[in-house]
Amino acid sequence: MSQEFYISNTGNDLNPGTFEKPFATLFKAQQAVRECSQFRKSPITVQIKEATYYLPKTLIFTAADSGTKAAPVTFQAYKNGEVIISGGMKLNLEWKIFRGGVFQAAVPKGVAIDQLFVNGKRQHMARYPNYNANTVPYNGFAADAFSPERASRWSKPKGGYIHAMHRAHWGGGAL
Repeated sequence: MSQEFYISNTGNDLNPGTFEKPFATLFKAQQAVRECSQFRKSPITVQIKEATYYLPKTLIFTAADSGTKAAPVTFQAYKNGEVIISGGMKLNLEWKIFRGGVFQAAVPKGVAIDQLFVNGKRQHMARYPNYNANTVPYNGFAADAFSPERASRWSKPKGGYIHAMHRAHWGGGAL
C-alpha cells in the first residue's frame, strides 16, 4: 500500500495533505513523510501541484528522506505540471519612473537583491557601462568602470557590486 501527499500553493500546512486538502509547503510535506507510519515500509509520493513555491529558508533533504529501495520517497510535479521551487522572494513593489525609461521601487528593509525578475523575465541591474547584449565580452565593459575618479562620484557605494575580469577572460563572470 502506497501513501500520497499533495502540496498546493493555495493549500494550508494545517491540512492533512490530501488532494482535497493539500499542504502549502515542501517543508510540511517533508515533515509529514518523515512522520508517516508507512515511511520506509511502502512507497510514498508527494505530488506538487503546478505553481511557484518560494522557500523562505534552505530546504535540506538527507539520504534518509529518500526512503529505501523497496519503499522510496518521491517528490514530483502533479500530472507533469510546471513546478518552480524558488529560493527567491516574491515582492509586491510600487514602481515609479526614475528618469529616461528607468524605473525604481523601494524594497523592504533588509532585503538584498542581486537579481530581479519581472513577470518571469530577468531584468538587468543598473550598471556602467549599460548592458548591451551584442557586446563581447560581458555585455559591455569599460577600463574606467571602477577607477578612483568614477568611484569618488558614487553617492551610495555601499551595496554596490563590482564585477572584474582579467585580460585572459577565463573564470566566472556570468551574471
